[in-house]
Amino acid sequence: MNASAAPVAVTKGVATYMSGGIGQDESTLIQQEAKNYPLELEFVIKASPKDEYAADVRVKISDASNNVVLDTVSNGPFFLAKLPAGSYQLTAAKNGQVKERKIAITPGSHQHIMFEWQE
Repeated sequence: MNASAAPVAVTKGVATYMSGGIGQDESTLIQQEAKNYPLELEFVIKASPKDEYAADVRVKISDASNNVVLDTVSNGPFFLAKLPAGSYQLTAAKNGQVKERKIAITPGSHQHIMFEWQE
């Protein structure tokens, strides 16, 4: 595995995140790291003849007071985040299509959420 190409954790404010998953090595590394993060997002485009992973997805996470705690672009189809316990609003945008989801982060939990867009 090429360590120099490995995704790295980035901390912005209260959030620490990692994104990537382009190629088999990077995808495997992200999947191994996922257990260390309470939030795992996966981005997919429903396409024919088969679904495709999506990259360059804008991810915005707001807390219960509607304060934006993270606003970034995912470098690949997988996005891992560590956030303080609490309620959050997730927004994922790709090609002008916006998907939203409310979540709650609790200590020791792990959530895997898939966002899907049409081709």
